[in-house]
Amino acid sequence: MSILAGYRVLDCTIAMAGPFAAQRLGDLGADVIKIEPPAGEWQRHDSAGGARGNRVNVSFLSLNRNKRSLAIDLKKPEGRAVLLELVRSADVFCKTTGRAPSGSALTTRRFAPPIRASSVCRCRATARLVPTATGPGMICCCKR
Repeated sequence: MSILAGYRVLDCTIAMAGPFAAQRLGDLGADVIKIEPPAGEWQRHDSAGGARGNRVNVSFLSLNRNKRSLAIDLKKPEGRAVLLELVRSADVFCKTTGRAPSGSALTTRRFAPPIRASSVCRCRATARLVPTATGPGMICCCKR
């Protein structure tokens, strides 16, 4: 039996730090559901390092193993409703911080209350590792 068996993780992250964190939870047995836009996360098709030649980017594949994937259009009310239902059933909600996609309303304030987070973990993907750092990063809200 895996240490995180029975835990559900909702992964709304992009780039490197967030997908890696959620992947590690999947490695430990959690049920990780990766949420992507209908066309797929950008890193599926375009690598951060510029590598070319594969239909699906190798870094995307390596950062998203042990995950199920679900395409949801968060710009539509129906898509946001589906995501909210998933958040209510999740033990961990991970999302990339910074500007949410235009019209998506993917904000931590909107989704943290339904899961009644007992702890919040932040990971900033910036060079400055100080509390005043700004820029994109990742946030996880957990319950149980």
